[in-house]
Amino acid sequence: MPCNAQDSLGEVVQHGIFDIMNVNSSLEGARNMLITENKEIIIARKVIIADTFLRRFVGLMGKLSLASHEALMLVPCSQVHTMFMFFPLDLLFLDEDMVIVKIVYHLRPFSISPNVKNAKYVVEMKSGTLEGLELKEGERVILNPKY
Repeated sequence: MPCNAQDSLGEVVQHGIFDIMNVNSSLEGARNMLITENKEIIIARKVIIADTFLRRFVGLMGKLSLASHEALMLVPCSQVHTMFMFFPLDLLFLDEDMVIVKIVYHLRPFSISPNVKNAKYVVEMKSGTLEGLELKEGERVILNPKY
């Protein structure tokens, strides 16, 4: 189910317009790391969690770039778009156990990703970030707080 399919319009009214601005500015203060469970490879050093309707809806729209160590995790989510984006993305689709169910490389701006049936989370990263990490579907990842 796409990111906002289960949300109500009431959440939009409740949070207001200032919540939209929070997603793009909060990557600077992100305090989570995404690593692989077995290899302990760092996938992203800064992960912001987008777990409200507005944060998921806005996502990275309007952001001019994303560092290779930054990521946005959309919760719940099984499909994303890159409308009004200025750069391509690599995507990790994760199930409820944080197991990789699909990897998408280089999703171009103004595109729509596949709808991944078992996905509960989607991690958006700058295109090229996942190349060379040798991640595989079926591999589990962990969202760790930085210490």
